[in-house]
Amino acid sequence: MNDDPSADERAEIVRARAAARQRDYYARNKDAVAAYQRDYRARNKDAVAAYQRDYYARNKDAVAARQRDYRARNKDAVAARHRDYRARNKDAVAAYQRDYYARNKDAINLRRKLRKCGIDPREALA
Repeated sequence: MNDDPSADERAEIVRARAAARQRDYYARNKDAVAAYQRDYRARNKDAVAAYQRDYYARNKDAVAARQRDYRARNKDAVAARHRDYRARNKDAVAAYQRDYYARNKDAINLRRKLRKCGIDPREALA
């Protein structure tokens, strides 16, 4: 019998070994890798931002699906982040609310009047 692996099998073995070496390296040097990534992002802020904009534009549906899945699986963590943000940024949240109501006061008042008359605004304005 011939125990010599074919070229495809050898290539697969080489790829598996390289992936294992890379995983081991990242596990051993987690802090150094994180520091390098932080420094790289800081040095190349514009390029990273442009890449992210381009990536999100090309993969809008996939990114939205990932975000929906994450939010569905981690409702408590997402809610905690929202509460923390609102606690840390009370002025910004209040300013956003003021601006939102100023921009949409006509629609808000209309919905309020409809509710007061016993009409569901979602059905009336649909």
